[in-house]
Amino acid sequence: MKLFQHLTSVLLGIVAASSMVSAGIAGGAFSSQQICKAGIAVLMGRNPAIMKVAKTQGNVIHLSYVRQDDRKKFSYRCKVEGSQVALEMSA
Repeated sequence: MKLFQHLTSVLLGIVAASSMVSAGIAGGAFSSQQICKAGIAVLMGRNPAIMKVAKTQGNVIHLSYVRQDDRKKFSYRCKVEGSQVALEMSA
């Protein structure tokens, strides 16, 4: 049951992030870095202020954050193309 609740909250986060991203991209109001930070923050339940951009290679943005609970570092790659955002957890 807990797995189902977790999956449900992740799916709701994806829907919320998708709506937010579509609105931001369509309006041109946000940079790709801001969109990536916000998308990861919504999906992972974190504050976007803790997201750090490590580097940008072409249109791929490398971001990370440190979870305050256990100081574990999480890294992601993100690409914004048109009205779509691709996120990938990286090692």
